[in-house]
Amino acid sequence: MRSILLIILITLIGVGAPCEMAEPIQEDYSTYMGSLKRFLWRGDFDETILAAHDYLTLSVTYAHKDEGTAYQAIVEQETNCKGYSEAMQEILQMWNIKCEVVYGVYNGGMHAWNRVKFSDGWYYVDVTLDDTGDGLLSKLWYKKEVFEDHVELYIERTDYE
Repeated sequence: MRSILLIILITLIGVGAPCEMAEPIQEDYSTYMGSLKRFLWRGDFDETILAAHDYLTLSVTYAHKDEGTAYQAIVEQETNCKGYSEAMQEILQMWNIKCEVVYGVYNGGMHAWNRVKFSDGWYYVDVTLDDTGDGLLSKLWYKKEVFEDHVELYIERTDYE
């Protein structure tokens, strides 16, 4: 089911499947980001945030990697929590939606998640934990206050206009 959804998303976005790329190239990343900007915009910031969340949870697979990047999430579609969080931030910044990467501890290990500015205030969003791996959408990890089982250590703030 997940493969079918991924193929549908790639077809709708209009870019080649990641397995067709011989090696990572910056143009591929720019192409993906441009396609995502057109595909994910919903005419409303809150709906666009949810669309970005859903895209990442449906198209990216969690992998135990030493380093995670937005590129891994968006192009290779396999990354760790840092990659999910950075991808969420980069996608939302295309529309100047305020999104910060939060670093801390979850379940005894280092973890990364986001803090996102919705129309009614800031929310913590953990795309990694919402990715259930079964092709179903979960929004259990949207909260106004920091998650009970997450320990916030550092927020990577971005300057906004």
